[in-house]
Amino acid sequence: MCGIQITKKEADNKIQHRGVEHYFGYEDNWYWNFSSLPLSSNKTDLKQPINTESGLVLFNGEIFNYKSFGNYASDIHYLRHVLKRGIEDKKFKKEYKEWDGFWAITILMGDKIIFFTDPLGKKQLYYSSKGICSEIRPIIPLNSLILQEPQLKTLNTKFSNVYRAMAGFFYEYRYEDRMAYRIEPVQDYLSVEPELSSHNLISLIDSSVRLRSLTNFGKVGLLFSGGLDSSIIAYHLVKNKIDFTAISIENGETEYCESISKAIGFDVTYIKDELSEEEIIKAFKHYEHSLDMGSVIPQYSLFKKCKELGLHTVITGDGADELFGGYTRALTQNTFDYDVFSELPYYHHIRIDRMSMAHTVEARNPFLATPIIQYAIKLDPAERKGKKILKDLYRDLIPFVDRNKMPLRPKHNKEDNKKLGNKYFEDAFNN
Repeated sequence: MCGIQITKKEADNKIQHRGVEHYFGYEDNWYWNFSSLPLSSNKTDLKQPINTESGLVLFNGEIFNYKSFGNYASDIHYLRHVLKRGIEDKKFKKEYKEWDGFWAITILMGDKIIFFTDPLGKKQLYYSSKGICSEIRPIIPLNSLILQEPQLKTLNTKFSNVYRAMAGFFYEYRYEDRMAYRIEPVQDYLSVEPELSSHNLISLIDSSVRLRSLTNFGKVGLLFSGGLDSSIIAYHLVKNKIDFTAISIENGETEYCESISKAIGFDVTYIKDELSEEEIIKAFKHYEHSLDMGSVIPQYSLFKKCKELGLHTVITGDGADELFGGYTRALTQNTFDYDVFSELPYYHHIRIDRMSMAHTVEARNPFLATPIIQYAIKLDPAERKGKKILKDLYRDLIPFVDRNKMPLRPKHNKEDNKKLGNKYFEDAFNN
């Protein structure tokens, strides 16, 4: 929903596509640019940056459950209070573990910057000798090289001398050292004991959909595939009478999309998988990585259509496959830790963030609410396998829950897309 750019030397704002309001300033030797997309909770009298006793705070993201910590007007008001003494404050240390949402936060504190992201890396931060940023391009040093080795869970990006903050860790960036240091570990998702009942899971999903549908920009969008995950989201949107536009890309499943949308009660806008090569190269320039199993181009097209329709807030079903064993590999072995804590933060979330933000659109993922993650962690692995628990819960509410869903790669197989990803990445950053 926003973008952060902090540099040691004054620089143009290269992340304006991440917001509709733009701010800049100079604080304690740091030049900063901030692009804001005020979707819901920060439509108040308080604007960013947030001045606190500990330093100047820049916040990219949403904390949906901020009201559970006190009578605050927005998550920005809450952060001004909880971060007033920095990350060492006891109140912050306790409540941070209970946050539900996604975030990238920097605190400018004289000759250093404290920064951190949410535990699943829905929002990212990168750092180099030039500074810290939500994206890579603004802080690539002149002597940086493109790395050829495929990388997923790593501190390195595809560029030498540019590094990613590992999801959920606290970092300290020092002005003189030109480098960041990891100082504290991740949020503990096991800190809360969930109530494991089927009714409770449906209630958790329902609550998460409602929270993530709040917006200052009219109706919300839904990326609808005709599969179980997006159908569950659609069911709860209709149930709660939330005004939304469902958008689907042709993937050989139009028949299912039509049957499901008719049964639940909503219309679908269809688009074709059509992008010029120039647009595809632009998509990979925004992506800033070459690893693609086939979703980059269709997702870029879907979010492009969302922008054309004036939809700045878009709901997706991402996260259900990882939390509830939806991948083929999860049928023969327990891949939960890899799926949730490696593939989500270091592959899927980078792609979703870049493809949505390229069009000034925020993608929200109800399945990745903290209470639902805690629920899935405690669940018996047999209930997670093949999304058994979701199928059992929604079998009488949504048609076709037991069929196999087609992956979002309309024209090519996985290996072909990997090769194309490398080609288009090279074209984007070598021209």
